[in-house]
Amino acid sequence: MGECKVQGDFWVYNSRMTISMFGYTDESGRIGKDPLFFFATLWCTREGRTRMHDIVNKIRQQHQFYDVLHFSEMSSKRSMVYKAIGEALGPLPDWFMDVMIYRKTTDPNGRPYNFEHYGTPQDPPELKKARVYNKLLKYHLNSVIRNNALETWALTIEDRNRPRDDNGKTYVQQAMQSFFVPVVEFAPKRHDDLLQVIDLFLGAYALNAYHKSGETPINPPGLRKQDVAETVLVAIRHHIRRPWWWQARQRL
Repeated sequence: MGECKVQGDFWVYNSRMTISMFGYTDESGRIGKDPLFFFATLWCTREGRTRMHDIVNKIRQQHQFYDVLHFSEMSSKRSMVYKAIGEALGPLPDWFMDVMIYRKTTDPNGRPYNFEHYGTPQDPPELKKARVYNKLLKYHLNSVIRNNALETWALTIEDRNRPRDDNGKTYVQQAMQSFFVPVVEFAPKRHDDLLQVIDLFLGAYALNAYHKSGETPINPPGLRKQDVAETVLVAIRHHIRRPWWWQARQRL
């Protein structure tokens, strides 16, 4: 069948399988602070991946824009680039976006859950939050892969700063073994344009989700960001599948 092994930040399943589906996963929000926390995966066929890369590269050249695409960063030039990308990728077939939303919850006494059961009293709070993050990421990826179980996947997940003793990468990589995912990669956004595109799309989606849910983001968006989010969402709305709302009561 093949041999499983870890290579740095890569988990590789050695086999003769040909990758047929590519997934790019990003997050939005801060666990334990923001009312809503999001995971999203943009997934596409091999042909769709090539087309999307070509279009993003063409838009970069047209606007002479080679910085990292990041929804949290806005300027007049960035807003033009972001809108152009959304409107150009929207009509394409062969790609979809899955979203998982975690709603911050409180205990019966109205106090926020502090994730104490995710470690010992000696563990720092950031390590406990990292463990919650890892479990939510696993649930999100399980859902994405399970709905497309006949495909052979390569996953690229945005890398993030992790506290000491956080084994999240190994935890997620091993969880994907049950789905025989040949490649699981943790990489910075600059690594791939589509990892930046999902940042853009998720940022726009999260802004709209806050509006619809009645929750208030800690940092309210400006008018330019709202305008970009509206334009992008109109362009890509048919690619976004029904979101999965996760509201944990006590334990994940």
